[in-house]
Amino acid sequence: MDNNMTCNPNTGVCEINLNVDMENFVYVPPVVKDKIIVEYFTDPICAACWGLEPVLREFELKYGDEIDFRVIMGGMLDKSTLNKEEAMASADHWEEFGDMFNMPITGDVQRKDPLTSSYPANLAYIAAKNQDLHKANLLLRKMREALFVYALNVDKEEVLENLAKEVDLDETLFMQDFYNPETMDKLKYDLSYTRANGVSGFPSIVMYGPNKPSMIIRGVRQVHEYSDALNKFIEVKPKEIDYELTEIFDKYDLLSTREVSELMNVYFTEDMAKDLDKLEKEGYLEKVLVNKGCYWKKK
Repeated sequence: MDNNMTCNPNTGVCEINLNVDMENFVYVPPVVKDKIIVEYFTDPICAACWGLEPVLREFELKYGDEIDFRVIMGGMLDKSTLNKEEAMASADHWEEFGDMFNMPITGDVQRKDPLTSSYPANLAYIAAKNQDLHKANLLLRKMREALFVYALNVDKEEVLENLAKEVDLDETLFMQDFYNPETMDKLKYDLSYTRANGVSGFPSIVMYGPNKPSMIIRGVRQVHEYSDALNKFIEVKPKEIDYELTEIFDKYDLLSTREVSELMNVYFTEDMAKDLDKLEKEGYLEKVLVNKGCYWKKK
């Protein structure tokens, strides 16, 4: 099954066509207990999902104590059928998404060493989750940084193994789980579960609450749209986010100007960029240039 990897800048959605065998699939709906369940349907190579990173981080920081947040792998690209020209075009589309969401992207992987499949990255996430959910989510971020910022091909085993090491996973166990047939079975379940939920593109968020129908939100939205949806299930007051600028870089390895702006509650990214430039000149931060923009990391 050769899935599509078409990302539409007009809709903010990476569209998919999952041709999965549903014959033996048994749908088990989530059971809501003490928290609202928030399911995030995504794929590590989804360019639109990279644009959602600042929003999801803010949403989790403000409402994380009230939700059960779950990541579902979507298997966006089983096997690439792109020719050279199509791969080059996909690189341009990625970069267009980066510009649109102020999350700079380089499409150089698609220009020089195109992805053959997103399944290795999907399997890597599931293998990591077998060890530690928090580290698995860190790995998901690292895989996206590798692909969209550092132009590393995340369908390569050595790249995935190095990233697993970066997030302090047990590398031997990680590779054992990566190749374990049960990990592929879990991915196949996620793909069937994605289709059963009517998800036709990434990013998609589905929320489940007690005694109310589930709600699906497609595409890249603003944080208030997710909080408004959450409040239809339960009235909740957001947690205050109060960081010093330098404190943010003790917590996060690599951030865009937009991500820092969201965390600091600064409306204009241009104003935030001036403060970040000052920290770079003082030798506190390092600027990582990507396409037409940049990211920031602590030296």
